[in-house]
Amino acid sequence: MGLQCETVRPCILCRHAGRKCETTDRRAYRRRQGLRTQRVPSVENQSPGTAEACNPSHGPTLPGSNVTYSEGTQLGETTSSIDFAQRIFDEEETGRVLTAATLPGDVAASNPNLGDNMWRLQKIKLPSPKIMLTLIDAYFHRMQWFILLFVEPEFRKCAQRIIPHDQWHRRDLGACMAVLAVAAIGLQSVLLDREWPGHELLRMHSIDPQVLLDGLISEIRVHLLDLLEDCPIEAVQVPMLLSCYYVFHKPRLAWTVLGMSVRAAYALDIQHPKLTDTDPVMDEIKTRCWNHLIVADTFTTMVYGRALSIDYAEVRQLRVVDDLTIPSPLLNLFPEMASNSNSGRSKFHIMKAEIYRVVRETLLQFRRLRFGPMMEDKELQTVASIAQESDGNLRLWRQRVPRMFDYNFWSSGGWEDITQALQTSDVLVKEQAETIFLQAAILQLTYDSALIHIHRALLERRVRTTCKPVVEAINKSLMAATTAALRISRIPVHKFQNSFAGSFVSMQQFTAGAILCLQPSLLPFSQAAFDAKAGVMRIIRASRAISYHNRIAKHIEELLTELLRVVNEREMSRALVDDPSDGMADNKMFMWLNPATSRQRRREHDPDSQTSSLPIASATTEELVEPDVWECGIEADFPSDGTYISPVHFPSESILEQLDSTFGAFGELMFNMTPEDQNNIWNWGRTFP
Repeated sequence: MGLQCETVRPCILCRHAGRKCETTDRRAYRRRQGLRTQRVPSVENQSPGTAEACNPSHGPTLPGSNVTYSEGTQLGETTSSIDFAQRIFDEEETGRVLTAATLPGDVAASNPNLGDNMWRLQKIKLPSPKIMLTLIDAYFHRMQWFILLFVEPEFRKCAQRIIPHDQWHRRDLGACMAVLAVAAIGLQSVLLDREWPGHELLRMHSIDPQVLLDGLISEIRVHLLDLLEDCPIEAVQVPMLLSCYYVFHKPRLAWTVLGMSVRAAYALDIQHPKLTDTDPVMDEIKTRCWNHLIVADTFTTMVYGRALSIDYAEVRQLRVVDDLTIPSPLLNLFPEMASNSNSGRSKFHIMKAEIYRVVRETLLQFRRLRFGPMMEDKELQTVASIAQESDGNLRLWRQRVPRMFDYNFWSSGGWEDITQALQTSDVLVKEQAETIFLQAAILQLTYDSALIHIHRALLERRVRTTCKPVVEAINKSLMAATTAALRISRIPVHKFQNSFAGSFVSMQQFTAGAILCLQPSLLPFSQAAFDAKAGVMRIIRASRAISYHNRIAKHIEELLTELLRVVNEREMSRALVDDPSDGMADNKMFMWLNPATSRQRRREHDPDSQTSSLPIASATTEELVEPDVWECGIEADFPSDGTYISPVHFPSESILEQLDSTFGAFGELMFNMTPEDQNNIWNWGRTFP
């Protein structure tokens, strides 16, 4: 071969080509390593976000351990038995190759002539090049800004080479499947958009878009195993896109197909960054795929309750970002970004991956805990400690979000200012501004959903405690989750109706709606209950408005409407409850409406009563939207006699059981999950995590 192979591991290219692997000596390898090290930028010259992502010292540390994961020294990482034998007997150092296989039993050597075999599509006939390119345009316009898997210029070159033909060599299988997958997802994103101009093009060629979509997916399924056998980089990309297709109606299959991407990524060893000068574009594609695998794996764990598939996640910086640049007229409106070397839209994708990494570390800590149905105070404090630590990490992440991707900036007059400043700019510049607005909204939504998820661990448990720190922690979690849920209810969902991100937004809005339904049951007819129900109504109306474009939004509307009906009934029944043992029964409504006054009334009724003053989630709307949720709240009384916390103060078992059944129904109906799934993170009420 023209290039000699490194001694670190046998060359995969040589094996696939059926050639003997010719290695260099150790000195040459060390010299290359030295040059490679010099090319890595120093941490001191990087921005704080870049330094944190690149510096191995920022890897996740296990609780109670001083061991920190770092790149290249992953604890628990193992080699195959064949790799072990080769290393023990210095096969790499001597230049010998014990076997071309990497796994025991993998004795079928690759056929050097296999790549020359011709093949053609079996289920469909490829539409005209104009239609295929139109579908690819739809993908990169509506999907690439949200999920980053390809380098657009490189992919378009590949598509131009593949599309004109009706048969291809076997070596082109991966590229062809990637083109079909991109066209399918592009078509799915515009299928229900009546204003998409491509519909007229399809009608001119008498093509039914739904039939075409079904045909593209069927063709991919026919060749999927061959693709996984060849294991090019497309074996990672195509299953990821296929899982995006199935998430709408077959979520169980979507999770399984996503697992194929993870296995293919490990087979390609893309979890280990390798910077080369020979093909920097391929290095960039692998980096983009790996970062999105972190996001997808963590998201499915949050929503589906399944185990994490990736053992360790290192978010990597993007290097080839020419396709992610921001036009100068727009970039100049953000001087702090214009002076930054990492000033493109790549910042959004890195920030999104980093927040999922924080959630991921939290999930790993929770998964190590094993508690019974009734948790002791010490166990509750452990959960609270993890939640508050993760909350702090999320807040640190939030502080690093640049103004360009800060939703608070865009929602507080920034959109109007930017629109006015770009009045004379090109249409493409205005579209870029709208894309960045959507990305800012996604980051805010991801941040708020992450807050809800980490605090959910305390809210889902049945509580019997007199421990003041535990009660305080529970109220803090409720306040944090409620505040985040109210922000989610104000996200302009209609802006996402013609993109794949719309389904992501709808999924997060259901969890927010469920959290908001807690307040009316806790504090009937209070201002907090009114604000919470208003938030649920906003989510229902927003989901109804886009239900035609988004079947998940339609399902969310139905679920939250039913949940709100149940909550209204419970709110009324709890407001009318009459406890004979409490002489203040007639004043309970007044107590709910004004906890501070109720405390004074109770003292007048029982001067010797012992009360404690703790924050409770009965704040008004203005208090709930304060930036620091820990500092807001109204004092209320808590029982000190060891009884269950009263519904006036916190959810009773019956309320939580009602939420359990609701979450369980949501999981079964929407995600085809069994309520007793043992793989969910905390076994949320033995139902949906």
